[in-house]
Amino acid sequence: MKHGWLSAERKPKTQDKVIVSETNISETTSSDSPLTRPQILVTTAKPLATVQIPENILTHDLSSTELKIRIWPSNMLEVIENIVSKKCFKPTKPEFEFKLTNEAASKNWLVLKKYNLSMSQAIEAQNQTPLRYGSEFRDPALLEQLFVSHPNWDHLKKILTFGSHWQLEQIDEETRVSDLNDAYEFGNHKGAEKQPDLLTELVVKDVDYGYALHIPRSKIKLVPGACLAPVNIAPQNTINEYGQIIAKDRLTHDQSYEFGSGYSVNNRVIDESLLTCPFAHALRRFINYVVALRYKYPD
Repeated sequence: MKHGWLSAERKPKTQDKVIVSETNISETTSSDSPLTRPQILVTTAKPLATVQIPENILTHDLSSTELKIRIWPSNMLEVIENIVSKKCFKPTKPEFEFKLTNEAASKNWLVLKKYNLSMSQAIEAQNQTPLRYGSEFRDPALLEQLFVSHPNWDHLKKILTFGSHWQLEQIDEETRVSDLNDAYEFGNHKGAEKQPDLLTELVVKDVDYGYALHIPRSKIKLVPGACLAPVNIAPQNTINEYGQIIAKDRLTHDQSYEFGSGYSVNNRVIDESLLTCPFAHALRRFINYVVALRYKYPD
């Protein structure tokens, strides 16, 4: 997540001064925008499969480099039926207002102040709303019946329960503030600034869907640990339900952009803390193959 959003991703427990989601800020401007002044958006399976799995891709503790493991339960269909038969989480309305208006921005700032300007505290206090981590999924206690033997279940359960954590290298406060001021003056990339109407349309969509939280631009420097990243608009292709390739504009969040310090959120990520993706190159080939098949045989 990159740019002016406070997202639902939580910072690591050991990084009280580094707020990953709360660090991604940018400014949007538009002559036709509903905002009278620029604002800040803060961005906040086959039964009985037996496989050999290398130790470095597992989140379970292993005593050997290879392990034969039964991933799916023998009564998998019964387990799935039990899971889907349970009542789903019924969320209540959050305190935040997900609209791109001055009124919503002011209200959201008051809510943040109520929780000591901490998005993490605000999310934890609203765990009966759609802001709850993993709220779009079944309860982890239910899913565990199906995935308990999956090698990465522990990792997935933590994400569903506590949000997605990205461990960052620490930077000192002076460096953070200097980069924040540089980013504040820099604004967004030219690709976004030259298309203000489209930018507003894309941002409104993110806010309406609850992917972005709108707060006043003038308040961003008051958010503890905040950092800024510019946004851009990238043209790309997608496919529709008929397999036809169509153009699509995508809002990008440039968390690789480096200001005066030479740091960015992306180059501060501690690679050793990331989960290994063992089939990355193969997966890319499979996806390209599927897209090529859909393009050649749309029916």
